[in-house]
Amino acid sequence: MVFFVTLALITNSLIGERGLFASLAARQQYRRLVGHIQALKHENTELRAKAHRLKVDPRAVEEIARQELDLIMPGEIMFLFHDTPAVRAHIKARHPGPSASQSELSQYAPLH
Repeated sequence: MVFFVTLALITNSLIGERGLFASLAARQQYRRLVGHIQALKHENTELRAKAHRLKVDPRAVEEIARQELDLIMPGEIMFLFHDTPAVRAHIKARHPGPSASQSELSQYAPLH
């Protein structure tokens, strides 16, 4: 009888809801959450600094407008370059050799 009670207590201390395995899992989850909280605090600090810079520095607003919204200043010219396999194939099909004919070139406007 004492053997079964001892066995039940040992099993409960290992597998129970407050047992060794549950404690180890809780510690691991705690460490993971602490790391996540630290990452969020770091991100929060960076976002606050970015928000402050956007409030006080007009160049920061211009930088964001250029990068994220693809906006340009009046009088500027934007060139878009697409380097994908489909674009390369299209260019090769239209201009197969190193020299293009005058009729092919006439579709492009001068850049001045």
